[in-house]
Amino acid sequence: MSLKRDNGKMNKDKTKEQLKNELVELRQSIAGLKELEAKQKQVDEEIRLLLSLIQAISEAENLNAALEIALKKVCEATGWDYGEAWIPSPDGTVLEFSPVWYSSTGNLKRFRSLSEKFTFPPGIGLPGRIWSAMQPEWIPDVSMSPETVFPRVQIVKEAGLKASLGVPIIARGDVMAVLLFFMLGSREKDKQLVDIVSAVATHLGSVIQRKKNEKELQEERDNAQRYLDIAKVIIMVIDADQKVALINKRGCEILEYEENEIVGKNWFDNFLPTRVKDEVKAIFEKLMEEEPIKYFENPVLTRSGEEKIVAWHNTLLKNDKGKIISTLSSGEDITERKHAEEELRKAEAKYRSIFENAIEGIYQTTLDGRIASANPAFARTLGYASPQELITEVTNVRNLYVDPDHRDELIRLIQAQGFVENFEVQFYCKDGKIVWFLLNTRVLRDSSGIVCFEGTATDITDRKRTGEEILKLNRELERHIIQLGEANKELEAFSYSVSHDLRAPLRAIDGFSNILLKKHADKLDDEGKRVLDIIRINTQKMGELIENLLTLSRLGRKEMALSDIDMCGLAKDVYEELRATVPGRALQFNMKTLPAAIGDIKLIRQVFVNLLSNAIKFTRLREIAVIEVEGWNEKNENIYYVKDNGVGFDMQYSDQLFGVFQRLHSEKDFEGTGIGLAIIQRIIHRHGGRVWAEGKIDEGAIFYFTLPIKEEKYDGFE
Repeated sequence: MSLKRDNGKMNKDKTKEQLKNELVELRQSIAGLKELEAKQKQVDEEIRLLLSLIQAISEAENLNAALEIALKKVCEATGWDYGEAWIPSPDGTVLEFSPVWYSSTGNLKRFRSLSEKFTFPPGIGLPGRIWSAMQPEWIPDVSMSPETVFPRVQIVKEAGLKASLGVPIIARGDVMAVLLFFMLGSREKDKQLVDIVSAVATHLGSVIQRKKNEKELQEERDNAQRYLDIAKVIIMVIDADQKVALINKRGCEILEYEENEIVGKNWFDNFLPTRVKDEVKAIFEKLMEEEPIKYFENPVLTRSGEEKIVAWHNTLLKNDKGKIISTLSSGEDITERKHAEEELRKAEAKYRSIFENAIEGIYQTTLDGRIASANPAFARTLGYASPQELITEVTNVRNLYVDPDHRDELIRLIQAQGFVENFEVQFYCKDGKIVWFLLNTRVLRDSSGIVCFEGTATDITDRKRTGEEILKLNRELERHIIQLGEANKELEAFSYSVSHDLRAPLRAIDGFSNILLKKHADKLDDEGKRVLDIIRINTQKMGELIENLLTLSRLGRKEMALSDIDMCGLAKDVYEELRATVPGRALQFNMKTLPAAIGDIKLIRQVFVNLLSNAIKFTRLREIAVIEVEGWNEKNENIYYVKDNGVGFDMQYSDQLFGVFQRLHSEKDFEGTGIGLAIIQRIIHRHGGRVWAEGKIDEGAIFYFTLPIKEEKYDGFE
C-alpha cells in the first residue's frame, strides 16, 4: 500500500513536470508566433513602402526629383537620419555631390556643406567603391573606418554619423548615381533592409532609363516637329481616305486654320475650290495607284475665302508590307510668283502697247550707230512709213543729225554719267526737212559693257517755232501781274472805304434812331417805334455783314503767321468766352483729345469761334445743348470736328453750306449773315486743309476740318 502511494505521488509529480514543460513550449511558440507576426508586419510595411516609393518615383519629372523622393521616403520609412546622392561628372571621371539630399535633423547642414567639396574617382571612398563594383555596401560604423576606406571620416565624426549604406542606381549597364544613407547610431548589416533599398535603387534605375528613353523619343519628335515648323513650305500627309493625317505650321498659316481644324478633315471637300476639286482628286487617285505625278499646281481655299496657288511635290508612304497608305507632299505657296508672272506678262504687253502707240519717239541705237529698234511714232516723225523702213534705210544714226558733232557730244555725256536729259538736237527727215527733238537717253549695260543706248525723242519743232509767242505771252503776263497788283491796291482802298466811309453813315443812322427812341419816344406812336427798331436792327445787320465781308476779303491777302497751336486750350478758351454770352442756357461741353497743330492761331481761333457759336445758336431749342469737340491723326493730316445736337440740316443741301450768303434756315428762326462758314472754308483752305459737314434734320450736325501735319504743306496763300 505504501508502494502504491509512492507510485501515485511519482506519477503526479511527473504530470506536473510535463505540464510545466508544455507550458514553456507553448509560451515559446506564442513568442515565436508574435515575432513572426511582427516580422510579417514589418515585411508588409516594407512592401507598402516599396510600392508607394515606386509609384512616387515613377511620377517624378526628372532625375533630381526622383532622387529626392527616394532619399526622403527611404530615410523616413527605414530609420536613416541622412541621405545623399553622388552623380558622375560630365566627363565621367569622378563622382560629384548632387544638390539633392535629405536630413531628419537640421544639425547635418555643415556635414552636407563640407561634403560638397569632395569628389570620388572609381574605387575611392564608399561612393567610388560602389561605383566601381556596382554593388551595395554596408558599413556598421563609418566613424571607425580609416581615412583610406572613408575619406570623410573626420567630418562624419564631427556630425555624429555612424552606420552607412550605399547602393548604386544602374541604367543600361551604367551607374547613373550612388545613394548613401547614414544613421546617428551604429548598426550591423540588415540584409532585408539592404534588399529593400537595393530594390528601390533598381526600380529607380528602370524609371530613369524609361524617362531617358521617353525623353529621347520626345526629343526626336520635337526635332521632327521643329523641322516641320521651320519649313518654309507646306508639309502634309493625306491618307487613303483622303483625310489630312499631318500638316505643319506653315500649312496652317497659309490655310489660316489651327492644326486641329485641319487634321482629320477631307482635304478635297474642305480646302479646295469647288471648280478644281474633281481634277485634284483625280490626281491624288493616280498617285495612290503609283502613277509618277511628282509635280502639279492647284489653288487652295483659306479660311477667309482667299485662294492661294500651291506648287506640290509628292511622294508615297508605304507600310512594312509595301502597301501604299498615304501621300507625303510638300507645297510651296507660289501665289505671289504667279501674280508676279501675270503682272510681268501684263507689263510686257503694256510696254509693247506703249511702245507701239506712244506719241513720242522711242528708240535704241548701238555704239556703232545702227538703229536697233524704233517705234512707229519715231519713224513717222522722220517721214518713214514704218520702223523697219527707218532701220533699213538709215544705216548710221549719225546721218540723221544736222550737226553730227551733237551725236559725239551726246555719246560723251551718256558714257560719263549714264544718261542725258532734255538734250535738244535737230534731225533730218526723209524728205530733207528739219525737225527739233528733245532727247532723253540712257545707257544699257551688261557684264561685257555697253549694250546700247535707248531713249525717247519728243518732237519740239512746234515748241521752237512758238518760242517768240511764249516770250510775248510772258511779257503780257508780266503786264497783267502789274495790273493785278494795282487792282489789289484798289481793292484795299475799297476795303478801307467800306470800313470807314460806308460804316460811318450806318453808325449815324443807328445812333440817331436810338436818340429818337430814347428822347422822343413820347412823341412817337407804336408804329413809329416799331419802324425805328426795324431801322436799327437792319443797320446793325448791315454793319455785321460789312464786317464779315471785309474779314472774308482780307483772308486771301494777308500772309499767315504760322506757329504751334495748342488746339485743346484754344477750343476751351473760345467756348468759355462764348458761354459767358448765354448765361441762361444749359450747355454740356464735351472736349476730347485734340492733336496739336501748326497754323495761324488768330485764323484758327476764328474757325473755332464760328463753329462753336453756330453750335450754341442752333441748339437753342434744346433743353440741354450738347456740344462735342474731338480730333485725331490720320495719315498726313489732323482731323477735327465740332458736333452738336441742334436742328441739323438736310444733307442734299450740304454743298451750299460753305458758300457766301448761303443759309439753310430762315433768318427769323436763326440770326446770321451767311458768311461764317465761308470764312471757315477760306481759312482752312489757306492752311492746305479740307472742310465738310454731315447732318440730319432735327438730329444735329457735325462740322469737320483738317490741317496738314507737316509745316511745309502750308504756303500761306490761296
